[in-house]
Amino acid sequence: MVVSRSHFNILKWLDAQKIDYCKRHDGIYTIMGISLMKMQVVVTEELQSEAFIWLSALTDKLTEQNVKRLVNKAYSLEEIEEKQQADAIMQVLLSANGKVFEKIKEDKAMSALMMELMKPEVEKYANEYANDCIKDYTTKIAKEMLLHGDDNEYIRHITHLTDNEIDALKKEL
Repeated sequence: MVVSRSHFNILKWLDAQKIDYCKRHDGIYTIMGISLMKMQVVVTEELQSEAFIWLSALTDKLTEQNVKRLVNKAYSLEEIEEKQQADAIMQVLLSANGKVFEKIKEDKAMSALMMELMKPEVEKYANEYANDCIKDYTTKIAKEMLLHGDDNEYIRHITHLTDNEIDALKKEL
């Protein structure tokens, strides 16, 4: 559980509920005895920012300086898996800190870094969108060809749809 003390002082609440916890690191606490699963609480204001750079960023109060530092850190990662994890965190941060990211986009160098960082995701969505558009267009063409009386072989040749797909479209008409 990631919390900000400014939103809710979880440690005071745990004390009031007489729930035991122990401090593992500055800002990281393990809750004892309330669950079969190990539970940890992360208090973002207490984290040593460089040691836990990604955890400390999980807040809706990021500054421009923090965002720039995170973008630079994410861009410098070399492992694909680390880049994917950083991208996932950046997506969460973007939704929680939209105004700060809007300011960052005005900085051309930062904007370029963010685009490079998000390039795989952007390409993935662009390809999915393009494929959906092609499929929709192909379906529309096939339906018009069916209405004009064209046979399956000709429609298959033009649209690359299967006979089953063409037959399903016939049922829709």
